[in-house]
Amino acid sequence: MSDVNDPLVDVNDPVVDLDSAGSSPPPPPPPPPEPDDEDPDLAEPAAPDLTAPTFAETVGVDQAAADLWEAIGPAFTADDHRYGYPLLKYLDGSQHLLGEAVAAADWTAALDVDRAPATALPWLGQFHGVEVTADLSDVEARDLIRTRRGRRRGTPAAILAEIRATLTGGKTVEMTERDGGAYQLRVRVYDSETTSLDDLRAAIGREKPAGLVLTLEVFPGQDYAAFKLRHATYADARAAYTSYAQARATLP
Repeated sequence: MSDVNDPLVDVNDPVVDLDSAGSSPPPPPPPPPEPDDEDPDLAEPAAPDLTAPTFAETVGVDQAAADLWEAIGPAFTADDHRYGYPLLKYLDGSQHLLGEAVAAADWTAALDVDRAPATALPWLGQFHGVEVTADLSDVEARDLIRTRRGRRRGTPAAILAEIRATLTGGKTVEMTERDGGAYQLRVRVYDSETTSLDDLRAAIGREKPAGLVLTLEVFPGQDYAAFKLRHATYADARAAYTSYAQARATLP
């Protein structure tokens, strides 16, 4: 309330309200600023590219498995890509298996190579130390798990099985252990049955124990030692072949 004795207040002034002479209303709020077209924070976000493959699609797993993998955190997933995403593939197989096993109400199928669903084979293969790749058929994947178990890894039989998987025709392989030394391994295959040297070397590398020195030979056909074992006499050899090239190309 204003003091009526205040000499600055004229009580006869009709404009002055004695009840509010000592106060004034707050100023109105300032108008909102105009949008700044140059401010990147205010720019319209770009529409997502719906045609670009997701991480899950790129790796070849379900989105649910990828979401779970990301939720686990970098403490466990940071190096997963270095080894072909084994943890992610394990989670993908597990979530596939979970859905199918619940539907079938038969959990024993999960660990049975003959009854496991096809989507669970990469997951099941990890228990046996083998990688079930997407290029394998259902029969090949089951055979891989069944015949090349992890406990046989590095044995001569396992090395030969890996080599033969890359060959065609009769899949002829000659392997000599301790060839000139305790840590020497010699492998001989033949031109007509070899489709890719890179695949062949990779197959041997997956099974060969570390420390063994490999000598890989790709021959056009039988050598003289095999020729001599096959034919007791020169006449026998002449009767068997029409040319030297044919004799050389014949596999042992």
